[in-house]
Amino acid sequence: MRAQAFFLLKVYGDLGDPDSVLFSIEQYRQVVSENPEYRRFVSSVFASGTLLFLGASPAEIRNFLSTIDIRSRPERPHFALVPTDEDTSLDRERMAGRYNVTLLPYEAIRGVSDPERELERFVRRLSYGVRGQGQVSSAPAFRPEVLNEVVLKNIGPFVDFRLPVNSNWNVLLGDNGCGKSTILRAVALALCGDDRLAEQAATSLLRSGARLGSIELRAGKSAYRTRLLRDENRVRVSPDTITPVQAGAWLALGFPPLRGVSFSSISGPIEARAPNPLVEDLLPLFNTSSVDSRLDSLRQWIVNATVSAEVNEARGVGSFFAIVQRLVPGLPFRFCGIDQDTWETLVETEDGIIPIQRLSQGMSSFLNWVGTLLQRLYEVYGEGRHPESERALVLLDEVDAHLHPTWQRQVVPVVREVFPNVQVLATTHSPLIVGNLLPGELYHLRRDESGGGIVAESVEQSFRGWRADQILTGPAFELDSTRDQVTCALMEEYRSLLAIQEPTGSQRERLAALSRELEQVVPTYQETQEARRAGELVEEWIHDRLRDLSPDEQHRIVEEAKLYLARLGTRGV
Repeated sequence: MRAQAFFLLKVYGDLGDPDSVLFSIEQYRQVVSENPEYRRFVSSVFASGTLLFLGASPAEIRNFLSTIDIRSRPERPHFALVPTDEDTSLDRERMAGRYNVTLLPYEAIRGVSDPERELERFVRRLSYGVRGQGQVSSAPAFRPEVLNEVVLKNIGPFVDFRLPVNSNWNVLLGDNGCGKSTILRAVALALCGDDRLAEQAATSLLRSGARLGSIELRAGKSAYRTRLLRDENRVRVSPDTITPVQAGAWLALGFPPLRGVSFSSISGPIEARAPNPLVEDLLPLFNTSSVDSRLDSLRQWIVNATVSAEVNEARGVGSFFAIVQRLVPGLPFRFCGIDQDTWETLVETEDGIIPIQRLSQGMSSFLNWVGTLLQRLYEVYGEGRHPESERALVLLDEVDAHLHPTWQRQVVPVVREVFPNVQVLATTHSPLIVGNLLPGELYHLRRDESGGGIVAESVEQSFRGWRADQILTGPAFELDSTRDQVTCALMEEYRSLLAIQEPTGSQRERLAALSRELEQVVPTYQETQEARRAGELVEEWIHDRLRDLSPDEQHRIVEEAKLYLARLGTRGV
């Protein structure tokens, strides 16, 4: 499947091996039930391509498909060339409705010794046409699709959950414990299929108390479903088909929140690993208790590329350091080569020339996922002119982890520009990340008030131009205030005292003390000298409008106006 090579599947056995021949659909069902890998293989062929059935009746096709357990109508169309008979109309509806198989009826030639001669002629013409197109390439055929939707049933905190997915960035917001990371791991598990190492994560993903759950990924006309079944003390993973990552058709990578630490030393250039997409690209996302150390693999890739001086890989290393430099403009960060004695990758920074693994945790975290992404794009698509423009899926937990706010502001636009066709599904708690998203790229996870579990609400509003405190008190995070709790309590007490029409002596003393304290701890809301002058004019205008009131009333209203304007400043109104 990975090489897209021609193969002939002899469903009912091989006449050259009489013991393998099956004479009934019951025998075939028995063989399929004993070989789940075969069932997944045939299901994958049916799900990933368009089939043309020849020489089989509608009833025989139904028996074949029901045996491999096609549980839902596929999006991809299929066709069957069948002779016309009195049941054709009924069969057409049944096959199209259940299996998306369109019947192509033909009239058999009657009254001759070979009534199927017309079918034979068609098959011969078809085979000649295929042969005329030359040999089928044995090179890997990558057909990555865009993930359109994630459907979870009884997974983590989700009872029945749907998440539409955009083709570029998708960022999940929500309180701790609402399942953001669970969504990423569920997608990764569905792409890993029944891989033994990934299956260990299934126990923590199946909803507590549930016996059966499912993960379905919808991409274009394809749907990939994986079932989780609780069996005593373990959870079994049962994918309907071979997953696109297992088949080598998708490049997908998973990154946990703890990433970037380097552990091993490099002993020199080694032979590069196979370029195909691998399940191993996703496995670090399941290790929540350990650190993703793929920075070691990245260092090895840089050594291999630099020493071998291969054009594509060397160009990839140059692109990698150019991306990092764009993230930290104004700071020295330059690739200085490889130390031939220690095989360390050397970079120039503000602290001089140092090995790359001695960079800060924030920089290492960024290098880990962006560098690994670029490395795998060049390994998989290295023969192309621009591997960084090819398609991949990135599952990134806490995109803002360890990043300085300056870097948080730039990571989304830089990655969006450098990797235009990379689809990202990420989590965050950073308003600076949110401020760089386009409308519809942000999802807020919240518990349904009707008791239906957790739902994902798309935030269609753009936050471009908003300050961080405005985003935090806006519809994305919905905080009441960005001030500390002590100051909020003082401001609330101050407002309550101002509302008293005839305060006592002690209340007036407390009001004056609060006023002095708040003037010291609450910064002015104006950001420029012109804005401060405008504030003074507003205050003068208020005094002018209130001159007919008593001094106490004037004071209360002016102080209330100051608090009101301060709140407007923090909310960005």
